[in-house]
Amino acid sequence: MQRELAANMVLSADFIYSRGSNLATLINLNQLNQPLPTAASSNALGALPYPNFGFVESRADNGRSDYEGVDIGLENASSAVMRSAWRIHWASPRTTRPSS
Repeated sequence: MQRELAANMVLSADFIYSRGSNLATLINLNQLNQPLPTAASSNALGALPYPNFGFVESRADNGRSDYEGVDIGLENASSAVMRSAWRIHWASPRTTRPSS
């Protein structure tokens, strides 16, 4: 959207929206899904599902992203030689992955 405020002065505002789905996410399969056992246990970290390995990752296509933004600008063209512009952008990006 654009509006002429005065001679040679224009105000513009734009709304930006983008959505992504089926984004790749990584899940560490070698982690505890239960609360940690007491410190009296032989392993303070508890029994891992795959104790001989570090990270065991699985890829899933279950991520989402949403992006919303507003772009506001003011432009002044007082002559063919002199021109000035002011812009501001406010955004709210969000990326989510379902909890495992």
